[in-house]
Amino acid sequence: MNWRTHKRQLLRDPEVRHALKESELEFQIAKSIIEARIKRGMTQKELARRLNTKQSVISRLESGRANPSVSFLKKLAQVAVNKISNPEVYTVEMAEAVQVMSRYAIPKYLPPLFFICGGTLAVENGLKAAFDWKVKKNFKKGVR
Repeated sequence: MNWRTHKRQLLRDPEVRHALKESELEFQIAKSIIEARIKRGMTQKELARRLNTKQSVISRLESGRANPSVSFLKKLAQVAVNKISNPEVYTVEMAEAVQVMSRYAIPKYLPPLFFICGGTLAVENGLKAAFDWKVKKNFKKGVR
C-alpha cells in the first residue's frame, strides 16, 4: 500500500480527521519556523543559539511536537526577520549578530562594518555608498 492510499483510508475515520484539524495550527507554526530558518540560511543549532535555547527545542518545534509560548514566538519572529545587511530596526538580536560578526569576521584593519545582501544591484549600490564615503572622507582632509 502506498502513502496516498493509506492517507485516504485514514481520513475516512472521523476521529483522525478531527485530530488532524485540531493539530493544524501547530503544523502551520512548525512549517513557518522551518521556512523562515531555511530562508535565512540558518541551521537549527544557529537558530537555537540566537534564541538562547537548545537545538533539541527547535527540533521539537519544527516537528510539531512542542507548543511554543507567545513570548517565545515573539522572540523567534524578531530573530527570523533580521537581515544583518539591511537593519531597519536595531534590535538586541541584531546587536548580538553585529557583535559576533565584528569579533570573528572583520579584520582589525577594516573597522567599518558594511554588509551587502541581494545580488548584483545590491553590490553596485554598496560600492557606490563606499566610494561616496571615501570621497567625503578625502574632501574633509582637503584632497580633491
